[in-house]
Amino acid sequence: MHGHKNYEKGFTLIELVVTITVLGIIAGITAPVIMNILSSMWFSHNSSAGHLVAREAFRKFSVEIREAIETPDSLRPYVSADGQSLRFYRGGNPADSIRYFFSVSGGSAFLFRSVGGSAPEMVPDYAANEVDFLTGSFSVDNGNTGRSNTGRVEVELVARREPAVETDSTRCDFNIFCRNFR
Repeated sequence: MHGHKNYEKGFTLIELVVTITVLGIIAGITAPVIMNILSSMWFSHNSSAGHLVAREAFRKFSVEIREAIETPDSLRPYVSADGQSLRFYRGGNPADSIRYFFSVSGGSAFLFRSVGGSAPEMVPDYAANEVDFLTGSFSVDNGNTGRSNTGRVEVELVARREPAVETDSTRCDFNIFCRNFR
């Protein structure tokens, strides 16, 4: 009798090596494309977070600044000499002042608000969770410091996120006019 041929099913070593080589080439070509897409999505999220924080901070104090009233000189909107603090009044009572200022909290600078003698609160209150810095400056009447004569307040905000890969910064400049000034 002739020998019976025994066929075993499976892959040869050469077939496995060729398959692994082809998969490696495909992975090498597609990995940079996938990394670019993921990096773009991450950058977009960080950009929108910085923009939203700056927008919310602006919304909060623009409403209050617009309602500031024209008062005697001692109570007009006032910006400190370094441009880091803005104080204005909602009424004729000096105790009814609102102060916005940039200060350091946990090693990073953020925008804070205090009313009268109350404790400062971060603006917006979730800023530290979304961005690493919320800094900027205040000025009145076309870039000046001191008291406003026209009721015009200029605000520059910079919200920054510093991820391990790429720094993202959102800058917003606003001009706000107190409605009650003539």
